[in-house]
Amino acid sequence: VKSAINNEGQKLCEDSEKIMDIKRRLELLLDNLSLAWVGEDSKSFINALKINYIPNLEVLGLKIEAYGKYLQGVKKPYEHLDSSYGRKKIGK
Repeated sequence: VKSAINNEGQKLCEDSEKIMDIKRRLELLLDNLSLAWVGEDSKSFINALKINYIPNLEVLGLKIEAYGKYLQGVKKPYEHLDSSYGRKKIGK
């Protein structure tokens, strides 16, 4: 169970990195798009993504990373509890 929890935490941290990479690529794409597509529609679309979507994508990535790190950190207290109480029987 401990290694499974740690592995899932690691996977979440990797997923967070992927989300942050997607965010960076989207920012680059929007910068390039603003050079190729000009006008009010372009500004509205790009600003909507920059103001609403990209910050939320970053928050999502950071929260997933934090949860992944939390799961990875659970291993030590779990091992401590297991070594301290894992061999004891209830009521004895």
